[in-house]
Amino acid sequence: MATPVPFDIAERQQALAAQRRQAIEDAVPGTTGEVIARVVNGFDEQALKLIDAGVAMGDRLDHALLAAARTNRGNLMQKLIARGAPFAEMEAEVYGAAAAQGSIAVLRALGDCDPNAPDALGWPPLFHAAVNGQSMALDHLLDARADRHLRDPQGFTAAGRAARAGQHAIADRLKPMDLPPDLETLDLASLDNLFIAAARGNRPSAFEPLIRAGADLSVLGGKALCAAAGAGAIDAVRRLLVFEVPVMAAGEGGEHALLAAGRVAFGNEALIDLLMAWGAEGEVAQLKAEGLHGSAARVARGLATRALFKAVWDDSAAGIAAAIADGADVNGRLCFAVTYLEGRRYEGSDSALIRAAATGRIKAVEQLLKVPGVDLDAESGLPFDTALMRAVNFGAREIALMLVTAGADPRRPGRLTGRSPLDVAVMQNDLMLIGRFKRWRGGQP
Repeated sequence: MATPVPFDIAERQQALAAQRRQAIEDAVPGTTGEVIARVVNGFDEQALKLIDAGVAMGDRLDHALLAAARTNRGNLMQKLIARGAPFAEMEAEVYGAAAAQGSIAVLRALGDCDPNAPDALGWPPLFHAAVNGQSMALDHLLDARADRHLRDPQGFTAAGRAARAGQHAIADRLKPMDLPPDLETLDLASLDNLFIAAARGNRPSAFEPLIRAGADLSVLGGKALCAAAGAGAIDAVRRLLVFEVPVMAAGEGGEHALLAAGRVAFGNEALIDLLMAWGAEGEVAQLKAEGLHGSAARVARGLATRALFKAVWDDSAAGIAAAIADGADVNGRLCFAVTYLEGRRYEGSDSALIRAAATGRIKAVEQLLKVPGVDLDAESGLPFDTALMRAVNFGAREIALMLVTAGADPRRPGRLTGRSPLDVAVMQNDLMLIGRFKRWRGGQP
């Protein structure tokens, strides 16, 4: 079995430092550009000190205000406004920037603003959320009474723009329902047929109305999941899994969704990855027997990734090395359903590094940091935590120090809460972490 290539963490620190500090180094000192560069790179306190020293006048801080919105720095945004940043003139641009990035904390702070005001592109915030696939931001805006029927200057609705951007699940949610108006009067067989048709047609927005009308997922779920997988309808598959249809539920003839996905014409790697992340059992032998070698290889990769998560749970450095050598994706996911926002269901997920940090697996974290390409700042699914945030939240101080030494960003705010690992360390009065995090310079110890 091959041994993973050793990776020099100090070398990575230097590379990250160079990348993250380049904008600051290139900015002309004593200009608005320097202020903006520090905001973009997370050095909020330094940016505010420069403003207070008169380096940049408040009415020239429009770009800094947008940067704060894009990076979910709600507190910084309020401080910039207090120093004269032109919020009234920039309201629509800020709202759109926050929607595009899914910055939930900033969207909440903008609750009194008009959700239908267009920006310079003629786009209200809903358009930005739609084309960027920000489903939770979309829910927030619709709850704030954003109008899904508005059109931009070119005549497109948010649904039309989402479809052109390849965000088909979002487009489906924003389009009018293609369902009979009298669902409650239909018999169960008719509801089942409509449900299967929606699954095959990749129209997950039809599921909830049909369920409310009486469609029974405990009976219908497996058939719908396999029908969607066989049609390559990844958005419908994802929604059914979020509704907690068992990933190995049998469809027609006892076939499972993974086998159906493996038979999709030309293969469907993203769909296979999704099913494996939700716990599908491998069908490698049968796929190979049918000549579907590409699909079989993708399933084998998913099984290796699952072995990686088991090695993380066992805190086994050797197990992690073996899984990586077998082809595991170091940034692969385990997925699960999460309920949030008035009972709405979303997809939650963890990477191996996030799971190791959350469960205090020190050996696992140390080994994962040696793997080339491991994403230090990857977010979980809802609630969008990084590995560093999980380590700080769960009191895994040694792991937090390992992560920040490797280059994880302690100043990065969470999309949901707007708080960074540094903010949480301050709330916990953890003086060691506060001092270390404040000394962070983009990967440099």
